[in-house]
Amino acid sequence: MQEETKTCQNCKDQFVIRPDDSAFYQKIGVPAPTFCPNCRLQRRLAFRNERNLYKRKSSKSGKEMISLYSPDKDYVTYELGEWNADDWDPLEYGTDYDFSRSFFEQFNELMYHVPHKTLINWDAVNSEYCNFTYGNKNCYLVFGGDFNEDCLYSTFNFYSKNSSDLYWADKAELCYELTDGDGDYKATFGRFVSSSSDVHFAFDLIGCQDCFGGVNLRNQNHYFFGKKYSASEYKKLVSEIDLGSYRTLQSTKQRFRDTLLKSVMRSRRIINSPNSSGDNIHNSRNCYKCFDIFDGAENCSYIFLASKGVKDSQSCDHIGLNSELCYDSISVYPGNRILFSWIIVNCHDVQYSVNCQDCSHLFGCVGLKSKEYCIFNKQYTKEEYGKIVPRIIAQMKEVFFTDRAGRTYGYGEFFPAELAHFAYNESVAQEYFPLSKAEAANRGYAWKDPERKHY
Repeated sequence: MQEETKTCQNCKDQFVIRPDDSAFYQKIGVPAPTFCPNCRLQRRLAFRNERNLYKRKSSKSGKEMISLYSPDKDYVTYELGEWNADDWDPLEYGTDYDFSRSFFEQFNELMYHVPHKTLINWDAVNSEYCNFTYGNKNCYLVFGGDFNEDCLYSTFNFYSKNSSDLYWADKAELCYELTDGDGDYKATFGRFVSSSSDVHFAFDLIGCQDCFGGVNLRNQNHYFFGKKYSASEYKKLVSEIDLGSYRTLQSTKQRFRDTLLKSVMRSRRIINSPNSSGDNIHNSRNCYKCFDIFDGAENCSYIFLASKGVKDSQSCDHIGLNSELCYDSISVYPGNRILFSWIIVNCHDVQYSVNCQDCSHLFGCVGLKSKEYCIFNKQYTKEEYGKIVPRIIAQMKEVFFTDRAGRTYGYGEFFPAELAHFAYNESVAQEYFPLSKAEAANRGYAWKDPERKHY
């Protein structure tokens, strides 16, 4: 296989299809992409609204509920208990595939008919204002974090207790303003802190205790802004800093920033990860241009935000729990051979589907639970499914969908961003690829003007 250079039909920049990429596309039976890796990521993120919550009424009961869908969205939306109930069947919305029309046009119609969950918030106890979460108790405004208790204002925190303002923290207790922490107790204003306690204003600490303003320390204690003290001296120095004072807090933050600027920093954080490129990669191997990979990944490319094992996958984000052979998908936890899909939980062989769990062999489905061999929410036999899906794929390669900006989509591309459930500035895409309202309009993305809040 030869290296191939292509021009992205979105940003118009050139990107390279490596021989390893081509081998992967052959392995899963898809054509090479027409969007570059960054534009593929941007488009997927446009389908994920994490932190914009609204109040709206259930389409089923009229009950007021917290929702990731604003009231002006026309989607059918059920409260979580209603969506999980057995008194409705997503197969009731099944339809035959029309080979004379674009796949994406038909799928968009299906998304408007099938009920959606008001939030992605599984097994929550007194944690109504959380989204993309599982197993939280007494939590408020936690997003993408699981199995936490008594936590506030945090994202991607796991198994943490009595903490606030965390980002990518695992097993944190009594922690505040902590980013990239693991197994910490009473850690505040820190980043890259592991197995440490009573550390404050800390950067890259492992196994430390009683440190204030520490940078690049290992198994140390009683350090105060780069200098070692006795226990009594350290206690006296810390007691003289009143962090309850806003002015003192700001001056201490500035002092710590000045300390960081004088410190030696890693160029990248690729730890125990041979033959890997990107940043913040842990316990992985053979990962190409991957970012924020925790608890292992293997033979992956262009992966962003993965945890607890991903293997032989490409161009995915928010994925984990031993997912394998996944491509151009978002929010997969876990999945095997998941292609061009969004919010897939414990599924196998799923293509172009949204919000499905405990399923296998789906194509173009929405909201299915414990089903197999379904196309557009219609049940088929294994033999029928095996005949119809190849016909749809062949049709998608000939009948394209063209969006408002003139970009074309066929088989092998994720959903067009204009089919996203949210305005561009409601989605995570705005955080990583920020656009002005005018820029979003020029690119064909929806926009939602912020509502004035009345508290």
